[in-house]
This record gives sequence, C-alpha cells and structure tokens, in this order.
Amino acid sequence: MKTWKITAPKTFELVDDDTILTKGYIKVKIKYTFFSSTDVMVYNNTADIKYPITPCRMAVGVVSEVFSECGFEMGQRVVLTPYVDLSTNPLEKKEKIRKNIDVMGFNRNGFLADYVIVPLENVTALPEGISDTSALFIEYIAISSKTYDVLEMCKKQYVAILGGNIQGNIFAQLSMYHQCIPILIDGDENKLNLAQDNGIYYTINSSKENVVRSVLEITGGQMADHCIYNYSDTQNVSDILKLTKKCGKIGIIGYAHDKIDMHVDMSPVLDNQLTIFGISNGYKEKLTAINLLQNKAILVDNFIGETVGLLDAPMEFKKFDSEYCRFKKVIVSC
Repeated sequence: MKTWKITAPKTFELVDDDTILTKGYIKVKIKYTFFSSTDVMVYNNTADIKYPITPCRMAVGVVSEVFSECGFEMGQRVVLTPYVDLSTNPLEKKEKIRKNIDVMGFNRNGFLADYVIVPLENVTALPEGISDTSALFIEYIAISSKTYDVLEMCKKQYVAILGGNIQGNIFAQLSMYHQCIPILIDGDENKLNLAQDNGIYYTINSSKENVVRSVLEITGGQMADHCIYNYSDTQNVSDILKLTKKCGKIGIIGYAHDKIDMHVDMSPVLDNQLTIFGISNGYKEKLTAINLLQNKAILVDNFIGETVGLLDAPMEFKKFDSEYCRFKKVIVSC
C-alpha cells in the first residue's frame, strides 16, 4: 500500500504501508479524498501534531479485502468517516457533544493513500444515488446535523451564520430543510453567490453592509434566535454576540487545532443570557448525513474544484494559503 506521510513541517514522503488486515478491520481501495483545513494545519505545523502522519480525513472507495464475514462485499462502494471513539464510560457515549473523539488525518493516520486498513465502524455502504465526489462532504453535513440538534432549533426561527465557507453554506441549507430561516454573512461576494445558487435567500456582504443593521431589518428588529460561527473563517467573532437575541443560542463549529487569538467583549453573554456551544465533530450523524445527501436536501456539487492524482497531491500543499479549502475543494483521485 502506497501512503503519503507528512514527516516534518512541509515535508512529504511516499512510504509502503505493510499493515496486515486483522479482525474488526477492513481493507479499502481509496478512489477519492480531498484536502481540508486540518490538513493545512498538519502540513504547516500550526497545531500540536505528532509526525509522521497521513493527512485527509474523508474518503470514498471500494472494499478490497475483508477479514471474515462482516456485512460488506468485495468491490462494494463505501464512504470512510474519520471519528474514532475513545470513550469507555457508557454514560458519556450517550452525550450529544462528545469529547473523547480522535479524528483520522489529524490525531491518527488519514486517507491520502491508494489502500487503507480501517476499523469497520468507520466504513459505511454508499447508496447508488450518491456520487463518489458528493459523498466526500458527508462529514460537513454530519457536523451541521449535530449543531442543529444541539441548538434545539425550531421551524421559522432565524439563524445568523458567520462565514460562507463550505460548512456555513451546508448549515444554511440544512436550516432551510428544517424550515428555519438562515442569514449567511461573509465578505466574499463569490461565496455569497455560491450560497444563492444553493437556494439561500438571505445573504449579507460584511465588507459592504452594516451586518447588525441588516440582520435587524431581516428579522423585523428581533435579531437571530441562533447564531453560528465558523471557527476557521475570518468574520468578526464579536458579531455573534451582537446578532443573537436575548436567551438565544450560539454554536461555534469547526476544528480549533489552529489557535486563533480572539479579543471579544463578552458582556452581551451576561446581559442577554446567551448560551454558547462548541461542536467539533459529527460523530454518530453519518447515517443522517447520507440520507440528507441522497434525498438532495443538501447540494454540494458546486463545492468541487479541480482533480489531481495521488502522486501529485504533495505539490498542491505548496499552494495552501489562508483561504484554502473554504470555497472549492481540490479532489485527489487515488
């Protein structure tokens, strides 16, 4: 098995992985994967990471080898999800927000390889109605679904979403599916146009408009019932406190491995009795995400950018900048 390892900051090495298939695991031929913000962190060494490590946390492939009867067939299309549960306490396993979760591609080896051997729990059959490249976005949908559940959102409620990256766009679509009213806020006109192409009606350009005034107008002076902040985005974090109505709920979503220095006046949290949740994974939401994608409730095709081959993947990392992976995904054909 050929696997790309990041062995040091900005250093790749192609290695042979001789891991042997054992009980409870399955061997998958990777067809597609893509890069994400956590891969940028790993490559640039901007997070607490241990090298060497294989990046990429979502992938689609076909079953190549099974250890014994496990419910999968040779050649079956499958999607790989990145979460590994470290919990031993049964009560903790029932909690909505899970803490003891490792993420493949960051805490342990990911999927930038031609073949991988992974635990059975990380492999799910892929329905015919979902394309290989569309399935790569299942984790984003799963995180959005977890966020919707944690915030206990209801029909006709307003939700202000700061950050028009892929995660913000998908959450806005999910909100509409549940008959909520999303307001997507970003300073990049291209992202806002993409959101409108996906049916998101209310968008605010934060580089041209007064965000607080615009949200007041849209909500009839009530402000948003909920507010979502994409941790990896560049919007003003202080706005989440200004845009949320009294006793409202705020969700901060994403991966906080890359430390961001935030200076925020927290007094509105006390004045308005706001509740803030942090959601950093979509564990146990993959089946919900697959159903949403299969039913066309979430559109992802216009998030797909160029495709590169497995051997060319390291060259793409040299192009990473602060805006990488927030608009279009580079797909790796393995």
